[in-house]
Amino acid sequence: MIYSTEGYDMSNEQIKIEITQDKLVDILLHSATREDINKLDMKISDVRNELKEDINKLDVKISDLRTELKEDINKLDVKISDLRTELKEDISGLRTELKEVRTGQTKILWGVFLAVVVPILLHFLHIG
Repeated sequence: MIYSTEGYDMSNEQIKIEITQDKLVDILLHSATREDINKLDMKISDVRNELKEDINKLDVKISDLRTELKEDINKLDVKISDLRTELKEDISGLRTELKEVRTGQTKILWGVFLAVVVPILLHFLHIG
């Protein structure tokens, strides 16, 4: 809608504007909408800033957890290496013990063999 000054006396400096009730409602709604948009923009901006802060806090926590995990993994690597060394030593000791047992078994078998064979040989030598 275009307003014209034709037919009005501008020397009086008073302007009379007539606004219908519908137009007033439109103007008020438009004004309220603008205020609501500004409020929403501010809220969105606040939420965005809060989200950025939360994300930064989470980034720090993730970084800290990553560091802790790396430290724990390094500790586990050391423990595994130590256990591997202990197991190798235990296996070596068990092999030595097994050799000693085999040697002892061999001696016992020879002793049994001689204990059985010598009397038989002596018996045959004594007879013959």
